[in-house]
Amino acid sequence: MARYTCLFSFSQPSDQVLGQLEPALATCGLNVVHKTPDYLLARERPGNVSYPRMVTVELVVDRTDEARNRARLNLIVKNEELALKQDNHCRQMSERIGQSLQDSGFLELLSSVTG
Repeated sequence: MARYTCLFSFSQPSDQVLGQLEPALATCGLNVVHKTPDYLLARERPGNVSYPRMVTVELVVDRTDEARNRARLNLIVKNEELALKQDNHCRQMSERIGQSLQDSGFLELLSSVTG
């Protein structure tokens, strides 16, 4: 199973950040299937890749820094594909989603850490 994570810090409250995530994910070919105030689950649309390669994205909001109007977001991108190659579909999607979040003009990114 391939799995990639990234941690983002934004200078907006978490409610604003969550509201801007869906359009950024849609540009990457993902559909939101579950959403709560602290969590968002999205899946890749079928048809472009085989089912084991289709990615699932989890976005978890850390609200501990809300007093300073900042939101931290943990991005987890995973699929059932074995990560035998360094440049696999899951990694490509992880980088694409991360770039989409950074490039969205609605969110002011403070920092990002990839792991």
